[in-house]
Amino acid sequence: MRYLLLCFCLPLLCAFSGVSYESQTRDPSTKINILILDPNKVTLRIVRAQDINRGIATVSDIAQETNALAAINGGFFRLNQPISYTALPAGVLKIDNYWHGIAYKSRGAMGWDPASNKILFDILQTDSVLEIGNAVEPYPIHVTNKLVDGNRAMLLSDSYIDHIKLIDNTALIISQAQITDIYTAGSVLIPPNTYLYNVSGQIQERLNNITVGNRAELNVRVIPLLDMSSSSIWNNLPNIVGGGPLLIKNGKIVNSYKREQLNSDFVNQRHSRTAVGLLENGNVVLVVVEKSFIAEDSGMTLNELAYFMSNYGCTDALNLDGGGSSSMYVHDGIQGKRSFVLPGRPVADALVVVAKQQKS
Repeated sequence: MRYLLLCFCLPLLCAFSGVSYESQTRDPSTKINILILDPNKVTLRIVRAQDINRGIATVSDIAQETNALAAINGGFFRLNQPISYTALPAGVLKIDNYWHGIAYKSRGAMGWDPASNKILFDILQTDSVLEIGNAVEPYPIHVTNKLVDGNRAMLLSDSYIDHIKLIDNTALIISQAQITDIYTAGSVLIPPNTYLYNVSGQIQERLNNITVGNRAELNVRVIPLLDMSSSSIWNNLPNIVGGGPLLIKNGKIVNSYKREQLNSDFVNQRHSRTAVGLLENGNVVLVVVEKSFIAEDSGMTLNELAYFMSNYGCTDALNLDGGGSSSMYVHDGIQGKRSFVLPGRPVADALVVVAKQQKS
């Protein structure tokens, strides 16, 4: 099988500040770029394009604006069309305990805590509600970062940077678990580090007695479908990025993607791929597989990617957004020469690697 025909042609391994870069070729038209991270020396962060004042941005732009040592593209995203061309997460996304995307479909994900170096992989589902005041029954959340009508409730994070026009809707601005504003008409922008809870239809009747200052707490319960015993840990991780599918779990390759209900072409055709994995020694592996536009058979299927990550020594691994999004940035300090950039299209967010701050 093709994924066993790996050629270690470019051993450019050179460590710098807890990061090393290596490239391999499986065949003349498929190059595999690999970053190995020591979480004791570096920190993995999620940075959104809007964090550098862009609606959408390349990985190299995000990396350079944040002084990153290295970076790859993050999870799947969608453009907020036809309203604008700003990007929004298409799956679960939690950054520093703030939710920007909630899982409504079962999808692979990675969660981590830089303080403890705890890193988990699983297929996640979430159960989310809003608890307001002393109400016995919580308030529903039907969709995240997407405008819908009818008798439905939506939660928008500050990742939604476009104006929200209110027509027969009620919107609550929530900051630090408290309602700070209530709107029933006009156009609203979501302030940084807040949520907007927007309801229409009959659900609005439940908000009649809500006032500014009421407690409003977002309750998102993370449900790891493969290892339920890790539920409490998952629910305390400050960072989660969604992808799909989960490639490896506890040293075993995931042989079926039925649980994640993926398109067969996405699974079986060879594309550029981006993946993140965990080695047995606790180091993190970031991988970007390049597909040549000249050779149609280049790139990897998801099964080939899973076997590559397994053969490399990963005990757990996750596929991230790929295709035209697959991109990598490596600072010149890693290579010992000029910065290395594997370009890709602008994306919503990136996984960036920064030096770990030393405790005083």
